[in-house]
Amino acid sequence: MHLNLVTTIAQLTWLWLVLLPTISAQAQVNFTNEEVTSILNSITRGDRYDRRIRPGYGGPPTVVNVTIYVLSISSVSEINMDFTMDFYMEQSWQDARVRFDHQKIKQVKAGSEYLRQRLWLPETFFANGKEGKFHKATVMNENVRIDADGTVDWKVRLIVTAHCRMDLHLYPFDTQVCTLEAENYNYNVWELVYYWGRKGHQLDPVYFHNVSLPQHKILGYRTSTAGHESNGGFGSVSCSIVLSRSIVYFLVRIYIPCALIVIISWLPLWIDKNARDRKSTRLNSSHITI
Repeated sequence: MHLNLVTTIAQLTWLWLVLLPTISAQAQVNFTNEEVTSILNSITRGDRYDRRIRPGYGGPPTVVNVTIYVLSISSVSEINMDFTMDFYMEQSWQDARVRFDHQKIKQVKAGSEYLRQRLWLPETFFANGKEGKFHKATVMNENVRIDADGTVDWKVRLIVTAHCRMDLHLYPFDTQVCTLEAENYNYNVWELVYYWGRKGHQLDPVYFHNVSLPQHKILGYRTSTAGHESNGGFGSVSCSIVLSRSIVYFLVRIYIPCALIVIISWLPLWIDKNARDRKSTRLNSSHITI
């Protein structure tokens, strides 16, 4: 009897494992394109949504959370005192006006056209930027996600050249700190504030994806949040990247070649002064080698 009970339990367990994927698949609720379209149209309907007005207008400041995903740092120029960075920038905020209640759909996604024409966006710019552009190969690299609770996530890919004030007294044994400063163009800290990181997530607010430079090593970064109500300033966040110059690059490209040139230039001095022909030939050979 005990053996039969064990056998029965094993059979039921096997049957459950076999049927579980089927039950789960049937439990998954599919939804149609029309339902998603209906949600996107309803949450930004003209009688309930005005994209010219910030979320929570007249109340507490809108909180915008910022994260950056760095793809590359293509150049660090001592001549122009700047650096160029390619990165994804994600900004998220709460907007009660775009909340929706749907039994099956908890999040909707939309592209660039919907984003630009329908939604309020924080007017973020780079205070120390020299030049910036959106990445448009092959399409505009941006999207927006709207959760049922009104959380809006806007992600866009940017290429920004920003000013970097460098101290070159110890060149090429120097360490530089290049900062990217993001600030709001229109709203002061009573209306909008920035914070690093995503709400409810413990991930690093700045992530470097296999970033390497020929002349520098990235030692780390530090983030800061600025803007104070006392002076009516504008909210901003900044990311300071610590770059240490790689001495190996300069050893191979400058120091070792220069040392070899000096050593080779000494060779004619070791030849007897009476052997002018040989000395001249050796000198010419040294010049050709250089």
